[in-house]
Amino acid sequence: MKIAAYIIGILILTYIPLFHYLDVSAILMWDEAIYANNALEMSVSKDFLILKSNGEATLYNVKPPLVIWLQTFFTWIFGLNELAIRLPSAIAGFMTCLAIFFFSKKNLNISIGFIAILILVTSQGYIREHVTRTGDLDSVLVFFITIYSLLFWDYLINSKQKNVKQLALVGVLVFGAFMSKSVVGLMPILGLFLGAIFVKQMQFTISNPQIYLIGISTLVLCGLYYVIRGLAADDGYLDKVFFSEYSRFTKNIMPYHEKPFLFYWNNLVTKHFPIYIYLLILIPINWWVENDKFRKISILGTVFCLTYFLLISYPKVKLDWYDAPLFPILSLLIAMSLYQLIDVLKVKPIIKTIILVIMTMVSVIKPYYDIYQSNINTLPKTPFEYDGYAIKEMSKRYPELSNCKVLTSVEHIEHIDQANFYVKSLNIEKGFNFEIIHDIHALKKGDFVICSQPKNLEALNQHFNMKTIDVFHKAKLFKVEF
Repeated sequence: MKIAAYIIGILILTYIPLFHYLDVSAILMWDEAIYANNALEMSVSKDFLILKSNGEATLYNVKPPLVIWLQTFFTWIFGLNELAIRLPSAIAGFMTCLAIFFFSKKNLNISIGFIAILILVTSQGYIREHVTRTGDLDSVLVFFITIYSLLFWDYLINSKQKNVKQLALVGVLVFGAFMSKSVVGLMPILGLFLGAIFVKQMQFTISNPQIYLIGISTLVLCGLYYVIRGLAADDGYLDKVFFSEYSRFTKNIMPYHEKPFLFYWNNLVTKHFPIYIYLLILIPINWWVENDKFRKISILGTVFCLTYFLLISYPKVKLDWYDAPLFPILSLLIAMSLYQLIDVLKVKPIIKTIILVIMTMVSVIKPYYDIYQSNINTLPKTPFEYDGYAIKEMSKRYPELSNCKVLTSVEHIEHIDQANFYVKSLNIEKGFNFEIIHDIHALKKGDFVICSQPKNLEALNQHFNMKTIDVFHKAKLFKVEF
């Protein structure tokens, strides 16, 4: 009963940041739209190995398909919609919170677990688009990284004997991280190894044949996936993987995403962790406490964060959300530091807990409110999202309108990914006859058309008599009169 009560309590704490209004905003460009189309195609074709776009194999996304599998599963339950695409991310965020809490309950205390969760779900670098609030890969990745790291630390500090089952589970979770987002899932392993050195578990680690056996087995599984996928189609998959996933550590493969070395640090200070970043100065107080387990966890967490931060800061190519795996561990470290800070007060434990909870609640009020406000903002942010947003809104306002064309001109086919998802989902689920067109001469009298691009709007008015039916933000719904 206690476990169920804890889970319900954590769900209440995390519901608004993770689940509230999850499906209100339209699918976003770029990555979410790409993955949504991959999941849509997979749900129809039942091909679970080769990702497709418009019925054909695509190498635009070459990462392993675990998240796409999860999205496909939810589309079978909830339909081809935003909720199905985003639920894997939100659930992974919730499970990450559970992992932090139950690790804290076992090795630290319940208060630290709850406080760490509050800090995590009010961290705007974690509760954001591209991580827990959209159908991207990173939230599931962060879950696997967090849980295999915590489980390995538990193995180091609690296993007087070599627990092969627990270590094997670590290997399975590492493979899960790889299947979520390729090589990124393996990057924290260096920090785990260095952490073992700093807590004087080096001998235990390097002399343990189980670690080598499970480590090699995990790498073989990762390689086996690449072999199977490469053999499934002779489409240059392995070459594309090497270029996009591995060469980015040594080459600038995306000059338009080149950022300075301190890019992630500046993000932490200015927008991803702005209130809590100053509490990091408290972390060293954990390194010299008498409680051996408390001290070791703090050192392991610090080494993890520093190592991962340096690994993502070294390559020239940097993307805004690559720092996501830092937030669960940083939140745990800060919660531990706050607990130690209050622990110097010579009062009853219950009084310490009350003081700590009050301090935490006060500090998270504004971040919690800011996240709530960001969740209810549903308007599209870029012109590439105007048409998809209009289709989504039109299907709600005019459910009887089953024939419509979407007029758009694009340089690259990927620019219509968002609109394409909505067109295909309506055609598949409701039997509609929606179509994306690029030439105004494809229109005829009586057609309904959605258009948002100024040049196309001007051309429509020049060639046709257009009756405006409705306006959806920057896009308009017309009927062609003649």
